[in-house]
Amino acid sequence: MTGYRRRQSVLIPHANRGGGAAPRRLSVEIGVHRNPFIKKAPDVSAIYSQESLRVVEGGSSGFYSVHFKFLAPPTHPIIVSPLSAAHNLRIYPSVIKFTPENAHLPQFFRVSVLEDPEADLLKPIHLEHSIQSIDPAFGGPDIHHAPKTLTVHVFHSGGKYLLSTGDSTYGEVGRDTFEPQFSFDEVSFRHLYLARAGLSQKRLTLTGPRKSSLCENVHVTSFTRIACGSRHSIVLDANGRLFGFGDAAQGQLGLDLTVHTPKPHVWNGVDVDGRLHSKILEVACGAEHTMAITDDGELLAWGENDHNQLGFSSRLLPTLALPKCVPALGQKIAQLACGLKHSIALLENGMVFTWGYGKSGALGHGSRENTQVPTQVQSLHGTSVFQVACGDMHSAVVSNDGQLLTAGWCENGRLGRAKANDDCSSTFEAVNLRGKLCSFVTCGGAHTLCLTDTYDVMGFGANGYGQLGLGDCHDRAHPVEVVFFRKVKVHHLASGKFHSLAISDERMLYAWGNGEQGQCGLDSFPQIYTLPHLVKSLLGCPVAAGNAFTLVLTENTPAMVHELAGRDEHWRVRQKELVSSDQARRNAIRAALEAKKAQKFRAAMQHHPIHSILSHLDTVKAKALATKQIEPGREAPKHAADAADTNRTQHLNSASSPAATTRSTAQLLQQPLSSVASPSLRCKSANGSARAVHAMLQQSPSLQRALKSAAALQCPRSGLGGCVGSPLHAHTTIVPSSTGDARAPPSPVAKTKWLWQQKKAVAQRTHARLQPRPASPPPTYEASLLYLAAVSPHAV
Repeated sequence: MTGYRRRQSVLIPHANRGGGAAPRRLSVEIGVHRNPFIKKAPDVSAIYSQESLRVVEGGSSGFYSVHFKFLAPPTHPIIVSPLSAAHNLRIYPSVIKFTPENAHLPQFFRVSVLEDPEADLLKPIHLEHSIQSIDPAFGGPDIHHAPKTLTVHVFHSGGKYLLSTGDSTYGEVGRDTFEPQFSFDEVSFRHLYLARAGLSQKRLTLTGPRKSSLCENVHVTSFTRIACGSRHSIVLDANGRLFGFGDAAQGQLGLDLTVHTPKPHVWNGVDVDGRLHSKILEVACGAEHTMAITDDGELLAWGENDHNQLGFSSRLLPTLALPKCVPALGQKIAQLACGLKHSIALLENGMVFTWGYGKSGALGHGSRENTQVPTQVQSLHGTSVFQVACGDMHSAVVSNDGQLLTAGWCENGRLGRAKANDDCSSTFEAVNLRGKLCSFVTCGGAHTLCLTDTYDVMGFGANGYGQLGLGDCHDRAHPVEVVFFRKVKVHHLASGKFHSLAISDERMLYAWGNGEQGQCGLDSFPQIYTLPHLVKSLLGCPVAAGNAFTLVLTENTPAMVHELAGRDEHWRVRQKELVSSDQARRNAIRAALEAKKAQKFRAAMQHHPIHSILSHLDTVKAKALATKQIEPGREAPKHAADAADTNRTQHLNSASSPAATTRSTAQLLQQPLSSVASPSLRCKSANGSARAVHAMLQQSPSLQRALKSAAALQCPRSGLGGCVGSPLHAHTTIVPSSTGDARAPPSPVAKTKWLWQQKKAVAQRTHARLQPRPASPPPTYEASLLYLAAVSPHAV
C-alpha cells in the first residue's frame, strides 16, 4: 500500500492591527492511502462476441453479437453503428437499436465482403463502433468496448490455377481426355495462347462488331468464378471472360456447339441477338443449363429449356446454344443459383425470384405449377435474403438475420424439417438449427450442408454415399453436426450430387462421399468415404462440384506443393502434422461411433426375449462346469454334436406314430412352457410367458408357415437345440459320468466350425423333404406342436 498527501484548507482566527480577530486560511496536509493498481470499473460496457471474423469474398459471411453490461439500466434507447473505411465491406443491419428492456440481450450483425479486384485482401479489415443515446451514461466516451476493435480476415475467392478431378466421360474435367481422373491436376489453357489456335476455333467465330478477338491469343492470368453442371463446367477469369468445357449436347456451354469439348474454349462475348457483352461477373450452372450476370446488370441464359428454366417459353425456345438476355427483373441481380430444372435470382434489395420446373415445389410459390418467367416468391415477402442455393429438386435461402429456409421435394429429409403430407413443401419454411445462425448454405443432389455462426458444419438429407460426413450411410431428416470439423475451422463448403467438399482456414481441402469415379481427388482406390479426408496434394481455395467431378481454384499446383514440401522443412513438418491429426481424428470418431452403436445395441437387448435366452445359456454353462470341468478342447464340439443327434433320434422314434404324437402333445399342453421348450427357448423373465410366445408366433406369418410345415413333417426344421449345445428335451440334465471313457455331455458353448458342420449335415439329411426356410429363425419341433395345439387342437 502506497500513500500520498492531499492538501486541505482550514480557517483559523488571528489578531490584526485593529485588535479584532479575523479568520485566516491555513493549508494543512492530510494523509490518504489508495492503491494505484486498482482501476475503477466502468459503469457501462459494450460486449462483442467475437474478436475476429473469417469471411469469404463473395461467399460465406460472419456473425457477431453486441450487448451491454451496466450498473444502472438505461433510461433511453441506444443506437449502435459499425464503422469501417473498407468500401467493399457490407454489414447488416447498418444500425441496431437497443431499448432499456433489451439492452442486456445480444443482437447480431452480419458481415460480408463483396468482390473487388483492386482491394488488398492480405490486409485485414478493422471494425469499430459508435454508440449514441440521450442517456449520458450510454452516449459518451466513457463507454468501455470489449474488444475495442474487431478484425475481419477476408479469404480470396479466386486463384491462379484451375485444377480438376473425377469423371470425364463428356470431357467435363477439361484435361483433354475422356478417361476418369482420380487425382487433382491442372487444366491447361495454353492452347488458347497461340495464334494458330484460331484454326480450331473457327466454328466459334460469329459475325459481330468484335468477331473472335477473345478466341485468339488469349492469355489467362487468374480465375474468379467456377460453376459445375451435371456434365459441363464454366469458368470466369479476372477479365470477365467466360470459358466452357464438357457436355454441349443441349448448348449449355454457350459456344454454339453441340459436341463434347474436353478442352476449355472461350466465349467471344456476342449473344444470340448480336449484342456484345464485355464482362461477366457471376455464373451458375444447372443440370444442362447455364445463367450469368454481366457488368451491365443483364441476365443471360442458355442451354436446355424444356421446363422454362431459362426464363423463356419452352415452346418457342426448347434449347439455346448461345446466351440470350432474360427480361429485366426491375433491379440489379446480386446472386444466381440453378437446380436440376429450375433457377433462382437474388436481387440487391433482398427479394427472390424463381422460375422453371415447379412440380417439386422448389420454386416456393405455394403451388406445384411450372413458371415460365421470373416470379417473385411471396412466401419470402418481408424477409431480407442474403444467399440462395439449389439442389436437384429443392431450394434453400439464408436470410440476413441468419435463418435458413428450404422448399421443394422432401424425400431423404433434404429440407431438414418435418415432411409435408404430399412429400413436398411448396413454400419456404424455417429449419431448426438448434439456436445457431446460418452463415452459408450449399445444396447437393439430395442433401444440404450449412455453416453456422460458430463455424460448425451441419448437414441433413440423403446420405447413401456418406456425403454428410457422419461416418455412416443413413439419411438425416434434421440438421446434424459434422463432428469431424469440431477442431477444424471451415470457411467454405461445396456439394456435388453424391459428394461434398470443405476448405479450412489453413486452405486445406477436405472431401468425402462417393469417390468411385475419382471426384474426391484422394488418389486412392475408388471407394465411398463416410468421413472427411484431407486432400494432401494441394492447398485449396474456392471449390465447385458437379455430378461426379470437382473443380478447384488454387494458388499452387500439386507439383508446387510437392516441391514446397521438399525444400521447406517447416512446411514438411506441418504437412505431416496435418496428415497425422486428420487420421487420428477419423480413428477417434470411428471408435466413438462403434462405442455408441454397441451401447445402443445393449440397451435394446435389455428388453428383448433373446436376452433371457442368453442368460439361461450362461446359467446352463455355469452349472455344467460346476458339475464336471469341461475343457474347451477340440473334442467338446464333437461330443455335443453326438449328444444332440442321439436326442433327436430318440425323439423322432417316440413321435413316429399318431398315437404317440397325440400323447406327447397332450403332455406338452399339461406341462408349463418353461419345462416343455428346449433351453434355447426358455425365458425366466415375465417376457418369456406362454402368452408372449403365442403373441410372437401370431405376429410372424413366415414363422407360422414354418411351424405348420415342421409339424406336418413330424421332424424338426433345424438343429437349434444341437447348435447351441443343449439337449432337446426339457428334463434332460447333465449327469457326470462314472467311467472315464464315457462321452462327455454336450457343451453349452456354440462353436463356429461345429455350427457349420452341423448345419451342413442337417441340410444334407433333410434336403429332399424340407421346404424353403422362412426369413425368421426356424423353430424347434416342440414349439411347432405347442403352436398347433393352441391354434387348432384337431390339427395334430
